Parts: sequence; structure tokens; C-alpha cells
Amino acid sequence: MFAYVGCRTTKQRNARGRGVGVWRIDAAGGWTLEQCAEGLDNPSWLTLNREGTRLYAVHGDGGEVSAYAVDQTRGTLRFLNARACGGRNPVHLILDGAGRHALVANFATGTLGALALDAEGALGDLTDVANVPGAVGPWRGQQRGSHPHQIVRDPGGGLLLVPDKGCDQISIYSFDGEAGRFTRRGAVQARQASAPRHCAVSPAAARVFVANELESTLTTYRWDGAAGTLAPLHRLSTLPADFCADNTAAGVVLAGDGRTLYVSNRGHDSIAVFAVDPATGLPAPRQHAPTGGREPRFITLDPAGRRLFAGNENSDAIVAFDIDAASGLLSPAKPVIATGSPTCIVFSRV
Repeated sequence: MFAYVGCRTTKQRNARGRGVGVWRIDAAGGWTLEQCAEGLDNPSWLTLNREGTRLYAVHGDGGEVSAYAVDQTRGTLRFLNARACGGRNPVHLILDGAGRHALVANFATGTLGALALDAEGALGDLTDVANVPGAVGPWRGQQRGSHPHQIVRDPGGGLLLVPDKGCDQISIYSFDGEAGRFTRRGAVQARQASAPRHCAVSPAAARVFVANELESTLTTYRWDGAAGTLAPLHRLSTLPADFCADNTAAGVVLAGDGRTLYVSNRGHDSIAVFAVDPATGLPAPRQHAPTGGREPRFITLDPAGRRLFAGNENSDAIVAFDIDAASGLLSPAKPVIATGSPTCIVFSRV
């Protein structure tokens, strides 16, 4: 298996990353660096295509995304091309359901960009740039306009969910893969200054779980994929009751069986673990597992769902937690690799 690690690289971000790291993972779980694709500004979010043959990277604080061919034997990357993404500071990217477009969330300019992919998987022209409208939240230092932070595809109905940190909302879009265009279907308003950042969808329970960055909370919504609507049900803190210092919530991951939810805390520097009630689909707090570092911006599960990985951006390390199969609780964090300013990890099997 290979792991691709994105990072921040620029002085503006006080970053120490060098580029996209390609790491080979052996049967014992050891990571060996195969390649570092350097000369890139802030390749901070990565996405692989379904076949694992192409990798795409946004360039945070800039205005481009890049495409790479993946060597299926060595895992190494070969640059294909880069294209403008229809806005500034792209922070998230997915492929549409057919794998024919790259869909980008542009944080600073409040837009979604769609770029066609050619037969080789290289980036083509922009087919659409959609504004994400909304009333700006009250936290002026952090909410200066619409700030879409993620695009998540609903596995059941194919709609797109867009958490918006700047306007305290989750917008809902459809995407026409033939025309390459977005259509806004509506939005649900969150609490003022909560700053929805990332979300996870549970198709079986018809639930959407949203990590609210500035409020350090987790909101559960009822999701109607046919109608394309969200209804708030439940809100919980991501922090222990006795923690009173600064914190921002970041990543959110749902286990494959839908029974456990994980949220990363930056400040408390922990992973909040929630058990999801199978009858109601509502989460309850179970654990706060320290990450052993600073600012865990990103979390993800390995493809088997047996380990959770966290990227401690401000202490330059990736750590791993073993997951108890029965409870979903996390073991103490174990160091995996030292790497500068990690912000994203994606896995590819060989």
C-alpha cells in the first residue's frame, strides 16, 4: 500500500513541508519514503481517482490544482498539468461520480470550480464556476465572506454537501456531469459563528455529521437525499467539560460500519470519539484521545478501517491509533513518520 501525504510549504503559512510525499507501507506497517514531489506551493489536499492511477492536488492560498500520473508499481508521481480552479485558496477537491470532472472548493473567493478531465486524466478547461451565496457570519476575523471548506458527495442520491465556514451554513448542490455545471438546491443555516468546516454522511442512518470549527461542536442533521434537505437534530461539544482554552474542530470521519465517529481538536490536540446509536443515529461522547502533537488538522482511516491516522500539522508528524473492533475506541497514539506540516493523507493499494 502507498500513502500520499500533502502539506503546507510556504513562509506565509510558517510551513516546513517540501511537497507531496509518496510513502510505501509494508506488511508490518512501516513507512518508507519513495518520492517527494517538490517545487509545489501548499499541496494541501489530495484526491486519487477510483483506479488509483491519477492523483490531484489543490494548491492552498493559490489559484490552481495539479494532476499527476501514478506509477502502479512504485507509487511514484509524474506531473501531468496544472490549471486555474476558478477562485483563490482551494482547500478541497473531489471527482464527480463519473470521474470526468474535478470539483474544487475555493475558500477565499466563495466559489466552486468544475474542471473537465481528459481521457488521460489531465485537467482541462473550467466548465463552471459557481458562487456560494449566504449571509456572512459575525466573527469578522474568520468570516470575511462565503468560505466553502469541503465538497462531499451523498453516496445515496448523488447530491453535494458544502459546509461553509464563512456563512454558517451547509449548502446543497447537484452536479450535471454532461454539462459540467452546478445547480444550487438550497442550504440549511447553522448557529452563528459556529463555522461548519467538514462533514461525514451516514447513508444507512440518513444522517449528516458536521464538525463546526469555531464553536468546537458536532451537529447531527437528518438527511433526506430524495428531497435534498437537512434538518438539525442534535449538537454536542467536541471537547471535555473541563477544557476552557482555545480550540478549533477540524476533521470528521465516520467508521465504515457507521457505529463510531471521530473528530479532531486543534488546541486540545485530541481525537474526540463518539458512539453512534444504531436506533437513533445520534452520537454520544466516549473518549478524548491525545494525538501526542500539535494541531491535528487532518484525520483518516486506513482502507481496512483498523487504524486511524492524524496529521499533527504544527509538530511535523503523523501518528496512528489502533481501533478496538468492538468499541471503536482508540489506543494511545503511536508515531509513524516525521514530515513537515502534514495536512492530508490518502491511501492506494497495489
